[in-house]
Amino acid sequence: MSNKPQHILFVCTGNTCRSPMAEGIFQERFQKFSKYKVSSAGLHANPKSPASQQTLQILDKRGVDFSDFRSQQLDVELVNEADYIFCMAQHHKDSILLSVPDSKIKVYLLSELMDKSLSRDIFDPYGMDMKAYEEVETQLDEAISNILDFISSDK
Repeated sequence: MSNKPQHILFVCTGNTCRSPMAEGIFQERFQKFSKYKVSSAGLHANPKSPASQQTLQILDKRGVDFSDFRSQQLDVELVNEADYIFCMAQHHKDSILLSVPDSKIKVYLLSELMDKSLSRDIFDPYGMDMKAYEEVETQLDEAISNILDFISSDK
């Protein structure tokens, strides 16, 4: 058995709003568990862009400093490296499975972990007001709270 941390990857479109927010929330909740590495990426990221101001504000309120965060483009290497990939929308999942069909066993729609959902997208707040970002935070919070149970039952 390897001591290598399990890599959890969050994926959205631009890697400036939803996926970095999910990465930060996961870090805030589970940083005490060194057996996890968490990162995020975007299908159409402009590499090295900072997280949106609203995302930074939300994470800052949670005590997570993401001021050094820079976006990254999702690539085959990241898909192969990750143990679990949680996508914000169905089209993200579809795109990954089209590019890397062998990844099917580790790619999930993040909203599948939410109690009230069968498989809905976590909407993109890009360009919207703070209230939209706070709604996304609520959705991510619920889904992320179920990740460890999901991972431990996925044996």
